[in-house]
Amino acid sequence: MFTLGAKSQDDEPRVIGFPSVDLILLPLYSAIFVYAAFFSILRPLGTPLLLAVMFSILSIFILIRGRYMNLWLLFYAAIAAVFVVLSYSVDLYTGVTAMYIPAAIPQQSAYAFVLVITVPVFSYFIEQLQAERRAYVLLERGLFLLCIIAILWTELASSRPGVPVFAIGTLTNVHVFVLFILYRNLSEFLRTSTGVWVFGALLVPVIAASLQSLLVAAYYMVLAGVGRLRIVVVLSSIALLLLVPFVLSQFGDEIYRIDANTGVRAWIWEIVFDRVAQTNFVGVGFGTELVPPYFLVDGSQFVLRATSSDSFVHIGAHNAILDTYYRMGLAGVGIILLYLGRLIGTFLGRHHWRDLFGYWVVFTLVLTLSVNVALVSYNFFFGTCLLLAWLTVSNRTGTTR
Repeated sequence: MFTLGAKSQDDEPRVIGFPSVDLILLPLYSAIFVYAAFFSILRPLGTPLLLAVMFSILSIFILIRGRYMNLWLLFYAAIAAVFVVLSYSVDLYTGVTAMYIPAAIPQQSAYAFVLVITVPVFSYFIEQLQAERRAYVLLERGLFLLCIIAILWTELASSRPGVPVFAIGTLTNVHVFVLFILYRNLSEFLRTSTGVWVFGALLVPVIAASLQSLLVAAYYMVLAGVGRLRIVVVLSSIALLLLVPFVLSQFGDEIYRIDANTGVRAWIWEIVFDRVAQTNFVGVGFGTELVPPYFLVDGSQFVLRATSSDSFVHIGAHNAILDTYYRMGLAGVGIILLYLGRLIGTFLGRHHWRDLFGYWVVFTLVLTLSVNVALVSYNFFFGTCLLLAWLTVSNRTGTTR
């Protein structure tokens, strides 16, 4: 995979010559992880805190001199920049969308630019973990404990009766972090009988929480049992996840009567396909709404979010690929699919079927991209970047843990 970045002769990252660069990097990483883990709690603090986190990411990116920067992500950001300029200039497709709010453009588009530097920053962190550098391993363990606290705090504060403490209705940052660290260190967990009990105590509530958590947590066990068929199972799973929006979008009303959450997703996906087709597959740009004011089902109006709500214009497609397709058309979705295809294809082509954790990472990445706002929302963004970073580093180093 083509990457950009300064390297020394031994292919190790060159960083600016501070006495101990880790004394700067580790606090910056800690700040990023705290924000990602407690996003649902810190979110009300708004833009100033987010900008501080972005500054931390940019600072690390500069210190590691852009190691792991990816050309395809640069292309993706460039296309996003074109659509941002066009969106500020004019409402691209007034006949397709009803609402145009220029103030919404930064929030809808910023992720495309932040992605360019966040994946390299997380890749450097993964590189240090795979090299078993003690300070970074300790930070990973601290992150795990932090995420447990964040989940407990969030779930107990929500006071939702009947919801498991480790509920993963969707794979937000904190949940991806927990499962990633748990499975990455599985052999160490299972080395002692106490570790087995601890692992089980953490995993069982996760599996019991929701369909999405069941798929992600249990899929590791499925992969463990299929042996040499592992790549066939993963490729079949990827194909199924990619086909889901195309199939379900044809049966939104029927699915809604069975499961409202999935039915709404099917309606949204149908709207994406219809509206982008009306733009001749160019995309609708930024600053516009995605969903209509209401959906009509069985003669009744279903309102997903009131148009007067500040968040109405920010409702996403609950599919990161379709979010790109909706905003940036064939050009944007083509670039992101090429990036993901090369990333995943390189991994599957180079790594042995015995690499259980790696195959799990591939599935988890594709799942969260397929059913969540995994890039547009910062509640998912950092967890997604961690998975992308692990694949990036593993493709370069060949290390599978």
